[in-house]
Amino acid sequence: MSNSCRLGRPGLNFMKTSLSISVVIPVHNRADICIEALRSVYAQTVPSLEVIVVNDGSSDDMQPVRELLSSRGGQYLVQEQRGVSAARNAGVACTTGEWIAFLDSDDLWLPAKLEEQLALHQRDPDLVFSQTGERWIRNGRPVPQRAFQAPACGESFARSLELCCISASAVMIRKDVLLEVGGFDESFPVCEDYDLWLRLTRRYPIGLVEYPLVVKHRGRADHLSESVRAPDLYRLKAIQKILGEPLSVEQERLARLALEYRISILETGARKRGLEHELREYAKIRETFCLVPPSLVGQH
Repeated sequence: MSNSCRLGRPGLNFMKTSLSISVVIPVHNRADICIEALRSVYAQTVPSLEVIVVNDGSSDDMQPVRELLSSRGGQYLVQEQRGVSAARNAGVACTTGEWIAFLDSDDLWLPAKLEEQLALHQRDPDLVFSQTGERWIRNGRPVPQRAFQAPACGESFARSLELCCISASAVMIRKDVLLEVGGFDESFPVCEDYDLWLRLTRRYPIGLVEYPLVVKHRGRADHLSESVRAPDLYRLKAIQKILGEPLSVEQERLARLALEYRISILETGARKRGLEHELREYAKIRETFCLVPPSLVGQH
């Protein structure tokens, strides 16, 4: 484990805090599930939370959500359907808290989630963002997590290139830092979190409360990450973007290796399907970043 990994220990050293937290919940339909997510926020042991729900073009009857928010002094925003990134950004723009915590509408928090993270940040004021562990549920049954799926902690740029090891529903981040790196990229229909974590981890380590304080339901039929066939395309886009940012020599080396890996995966699929136009696009990316053409791999 990285020496810069800051761990929180559940149930120990709770601290009172004056830090202000704003919670942002984007939602598109599934009002009944969103209600449960919202109740898990109001069950937090941290008092006086600012809560904002952003309705991203829902066709469901969201009146129960509005009523619960209204009864607790929360804000309810409505926008035309523009995607989860735009919904999160719109919510952040209306927040007044020093810290932002995101919760997807189909996930839940355990009551001590925010308090544990605040205690971690108070013990280590240099940390600008953190996450907690998660418990995964599919069809009502627990899903075991493999070692490579462990949540990121400490210096995590290399791991974040490989896979999305930070969860939006588990993250708490200083608002000024989130705005500084540009928030969520609204052009990404999926992998918007992968893109943001690359921009954050190139500059900052992430703290971790290891205990699973988020319940994440995987495999829903309407789950966004399972509704787009080619998330590798957006991971590829994110890596190209990060290569345009100031990187250390080692970060650039790792990003270029990740770019080569993603292109190779996509080229293999394009060849199998005979998609010559896609192969030409990948060849252009190779040329732009001076990557070795696949026909020359192993000849150097």
